[in-house]
Parts: sequence; structure tokens; C-alpha cells
Amino acid sequence: MSFLRHFNALLCKNMRLKWRSKCVTFLEVGLPPILVLILVAIYGIFEPTNVSTSQFVEQAVHVVPFSPLPYRLQQMNWRLGVAAETNDAATIAARDRFVDWLDAYHPALNGSSSGFLSPGMKSVFVPKPSEVTLKFDSNADLDTYVLNDDYGITEAVPRLAACIVFRSAGPEW
Repeated sequence: MSFLRHFNALLCKNMRLKWRSKCVTFLEVGLPPILVLILVAIYGIFEPTNVSTSQFVEQAVHVVPFSPLPYRLQQMNWRLGVAAETNDAATIAARDRFVDWLDAYHPALNGSSSGFLSPGMKSVFVPKPSEVTLKFDSNADLDTYVLNDDYGITEAVPRLAACIVFRSAGPEW
């Protein structure tokens, strides 16, 4: 019974406070629905339009964030393999153009000479992709490398993180 008396007294006190400050009570009760109505009115002004994205998807170029990869490969003593499927001049030239393209778009980064403000970045050196890339003239050379007994065990024969095999001359990088 004591709980009900305390609860009733608390409700009466709160009602008196609300009744005495009518402006604040109106703002607490009336402002949220008014704001919701304003947002609904704004939403009703605009009409949604469906735009076909197929024309943009075909033109989009998806670029893999390649820049930190040479650093990670160097730290783990792994390499990126690039091979020509057959030992012909056209696919070997495509392979070499691809590696040159990687070097052109992802140059080396020497933190001590780059003017970084952060002291932690001064010790960072990201090598050029060609410094962590192994070139193979044919699939047979790639197979011989991977089947080597020292593959991935010694520093002289590091593990390959991935290998790209060129089957044709490919585009002009």
C-alpha cells in the first residue's frame, strides 16, 4: 500500500510541474510530431527516379588496392609470379609490359625521403612491384620453380603469393 501512495505522490508532483510550465510541456509533446510531419512533407515533394546503372558498370574500372602489396610480400619473403604460358616473344613481351605498368602506377615509397610528418612513417620502405616479382618464361619454368625441394623454405627460393599467367600478347598496358 505504501508503494501506491509514493507512486501517486510522484505522479501528482510531475503533473503539477508540467501544468506550471505549459510552454515546455507543449514543446516536449508537440514538437516531435511536428518535425515528423515536416520530414514527411519534404519526402513527398521529391519523386524517386530509377536510373539504370548498367551503362556505368560497364565503364567502371575496378582497381585493386595494390600499393601495400609489395611491402607485405617483402616482409613475408614472398613473391608475385608473372609467367608467359608459352615461351614465345609476344607473351614474354606482354609479361614485361605488365611488370613495367605495375612499376609506373605503383612506384616505390621511401618514407625517409618522402617528407612524411609522422615519425613512424619515416622507416617505411615500399619496394617497386618489380623488386618482389619473379618472371617465368613458360609454365614449365613455373612448375619447376614450385616443385623445387627448397620452395618456400629458403630465402633463395621464396614462396609465391600469386602468379599471373599470360596466354596471349594482351592489351597495351
